[in-house]
Amino acid sequence: MDKLQNSLNYFLQQLNENEQGLSSSKDKALPEHHAAENELVLNKNHLLDIVHVLQQKVTALTLILNENPSKSTALDNTAKEIEDYAQLLTTFVTDIPKTIGRSLKRHVVYISQDLIKSILGLVDLYFVGDGGDFKAKVGIIWEHCKAFESMETKNTVYVGSIITDVIEMLNDGASEMQDLMDGVGFGDEEPVVLNNIEKEWMNQCQILIKTNILCLKRSISLLNEVPSTEYWIESAELLYSIANQSCAKSDDMVSCMDIPLDLEDEFLRESVSDLNNCCLEILKLIRKMERDNDKSQKWSDLCERKLTDLTEAMNNL
Repeated sequence: MDKLQNSLNYFLQQLNENEQGLSSSKDKALPEHHAAENELVLNKNHLLDIVHVLQQKVTALTLILNENPSKSTALDNTAKEIEDYAQLLTTFVTDIPKTIGRSLKRHVVYISQDLIKSILGLVDLYFVGDGGDFKAKVGIIWEHCKAFESMETKNTVYVGSIITDVIEMLNDGASEMQDLMDGVGFGDEEPVVLNNIEKEWMNQCQILIKTNILCLKRSISLLNEVPSTEYWIESAELLYSIANQSCAKSDDMVSCMDIPLDLEDEFLRESVSDLNNCCLEILKLIRKMERDNDKSQKWSDLCERKLTDLTEAMNNL
């Protein structure tokens, strides 16, 4: 069990270093788009085979620890098998190429870390000498194994799924704007009274946030349809980066909404302009996805006209 404990810690270190390599990667320029390009898909079945065996071996270890841990041969053999399959898992995950998609690979690294940490927790408990929680620990391990069942195999689809979290944060910003327009202050602040110009400005700002939300929802739908090629994998990474920028700019904009509203506030005007630009960048990617899937661009045309009208209306206030 000492060797298993040391090995698991080493595997965690390898996974952590592998993830740091992803975090330090800078967004790169989009590769050339080739219609006949091969799809890049994660080999989920092989990964699940490793995880399922690892789950079985950990369950067997728990039974040994609960029933008769003095059976050193059975204990040592099972610990060795767990070490072997944990190493297989680590090697498989660290060998996943970045071209599969940084976001998807990072997700696989994270859930692998969670699984190995939970197994390490079981092993650490053995050295404490308290077997009362062995069953609870194995239950946690099973839950981490389930995470592999639901993982996506295409970076394009996975990125679409995590953009939904960004949409939720943008929805929160739109709700805060609505509260202000309804006369409700932030937190414990006193109710606010807005003049007509302030109401109109806030209404336009809220429309801008909602337009970003609509564009992101549209992009998720399209990401589920494009092929998982290097071009679209990198496009998905770029889209996720822009989505996070739009969320940050939305927060900046909402934070500037002090009453009475200073429409000459340079930071407020800049955050509105930046949020508008984020939306335009998302629309560019939407147009590319629409063209690639032979879809009408009426939706993106209409959205871009609305953004233009919105910008003009705000500039005139």
